Amino acid sequence: MVFSSHIFLFGFLALAFQITFGVLLVTWVFFRSSDLNSALTYLSAVVFRPYCLFAMAVGAVVIWAAPTTQFWLKQVTSFKVVLGLILLVVSVRMMSLQGFNPFLYFQF
Repeated sequence: MVFSSHIFLFGFLALAFQITFGVLLVTWVFFRSSDLNSALTYLSAVVFRPYCLFAMAVGAVVIWAAPTTQFWLKQVTSFKVVLGLILLVVSVRMMSLQGFNPFLYFQF
């Protein structure tokens, strides 16, 4: 009986995390848009296109099914260290190639 209640609790928490994540994504659109009309236009363009819904579903599966960094780094190997350093160098290089990109909160 205890085992089934843990499964129910885990399922409930997973659903709560997904709902919170979805609400957060939608509210970011309103936070970033210049006015309500442009936010609603953007959301309607994203929500009512089958390709966008499919891409969001695939992205959700990848995000929620992918192993966490804690799981991935249980055993640190030289391959993982080299891969991490390569990704760090590539990401820093990509940021340096961009033009001026002010921090979001400085726009208010």
